[in-house]
Amino acid sequence: MKDIVIFAGSIGNTYSIVKSVTKRIKTRILIVFVNEKYASFFRYNRLVYDTEDWKIDSIETFQKKIELWYDKYLFVEKPIVYCTSDETCILISKMREWFEDRFVLTLPSNFIISTFNNKSTSIVEAGKHNIRLPLSKDIHNVGDIVSVEKFNFPVILKPLDYRSLGMIGFKVLVCYDYLSFKSQSLSILEKGISFQCQEYIEGGDEKSWFYIFYRSKNGTIVDCIGKKTVQHPVGQGIMAIGTSCDNETIKNISRTFLNQIDYIGIGGIEYKQNKSDYYFIEMSTRSEGFIRISDIAGIPIPLISYCDICNLPYYTFVLKQQDGKLYVDIIIYLIHILKNSEWGKILKIPTLLFSRKTIINVYPFTYYWFIFKQAIRKLLKM
Repeated sequence: MKDIVIFAGSIGNTYSIVKSVTKRIKTRILIVFVNEKYASFFRYNRLVYDTEDWKIDSIETFQKKIELWYDKYLFVEKPIVYCTSDETCILISKMREWFEDRFVLTLPSNFIISTFNNKSTSIVEAGKHNIRLPLSKDIHNVGDIVSVEKFNFPVILKPLDYRSLGMIGFKVLVCYDYLSFKSQSLSILEKGISFQCQEYIEGGDEKSWFYIFYRSKNGTIVDCIGKKTVQHPVGQGIMAIGTSCDNETIKNISRTFLNQIDYIGIGGIEYKQNKSDYYFIEMSTRSEGFIRISDIAGIPIPLISYCDICNLPYYTFVLKQQDGKLYVDIIIYLIHILKNSEWGKILKIPTLLFSRKTIINVYPFTYYWFIFKQAIRKLLKM
């Protein structure tokens, strides 16, 4: 069996890949966290062979570390590489030839990685393929701010890429009128940061759709579709609860698009529904944070990708998405409940978690224990 190497930026997404594959396959798994300090949570995990934290400030630093690290493990076959952060996708793309000589990548082409990890170029490229897009404008200066006065409000502000996300401090920010937009924009530009403004597509969380997929080298696509039932913050944040729900329109739009750009690997697309139209919001060129919903929906994307690359049969039965299955990121959902004072929902959590149709975003036990100790410390200080 081929080893697995995960270049990671998050805990839940990374462990979801581990759990998905090891449910049926026994193989060695190594994890490298880039610019995060999460390795300690996996050091005594029986499913993970080894894990490290790397501080990376340049492609040169990354190259030195990966070359030393690679020589240490004496791989018999090319390991399979997964990424769980935009940053690791970009880093690997800059050393593509070196990686392809030594690994099998689940990443798309360098063109796709560079294009769709930037909000500005992703909108332009998606528009070339007849996909509906919200009206957008990149904001670089005061003149750009003035041009947005003609937009229909509310609008949303978004960082252009993962680098500006760290500087700007939010994933999505809603501005309900031009004055608030102008105020926020001037504050961001003062920091020397450009960003994107889009007209807000009306509709609650139930109108936000996800499409996660794996497309093989021969063009076969397996996918899982559903709704972002609860997001935190509402309408503009991380998916706290998702529900699998097949959608032929989204499937046809997405498969046509992926075939046109010849996407090979794992990824995800987010859409916002307005009446019968579906608007492209963004694409991820890596495993999505909520990829575990594909397991309970009967389309285990990490496992399928591993089996495809290793020429192993997926299953003895036909893959068919099971609708109505729930994914719950329990930590994000609890934060959502507490911040919105929706106390009645706390009583429903046990029923939600122990339902056979629910799967939770997994974390190593050591991480839950860490969160528990932090909570106790805060309570003692009150």
